[in-house]
Amino acid sequence: MFKNKAKQVLGAVALVGALLVSGSPAKAETLPGLIWVMDKYTEAFKFDMFIKNGNEKWVYVYTRLSNGKVDVQEVKCETIYQSRCYVKQ
Repeated sequence: MFKNKAKQVLGAVALVGALLVSGSPAKAETLPGLIWVMDKYTEAFKFDMFIKNGNEKWVYVYTRLSNGKVDVQEVKCETIYQSRCYVKQ
């Protein structure tokens, strides 16, 4: 009886562990020397992509300052991969 209970507990623990690992968010894929804009600016609360100079893709990065004001920074996308903007690290 003890062995049967131990097997059930180990099976349940393995199942829960597998579910937790599969449900955890994956880190964005990176390209050599580039990082996803959302991974680089982790303190930002909003990102807006726009086109500048005809065909260059840029992103507005919004961060909140300590005094409560919002800072907006323009960041150029070096490449777009799977609809994501990648910038220099």
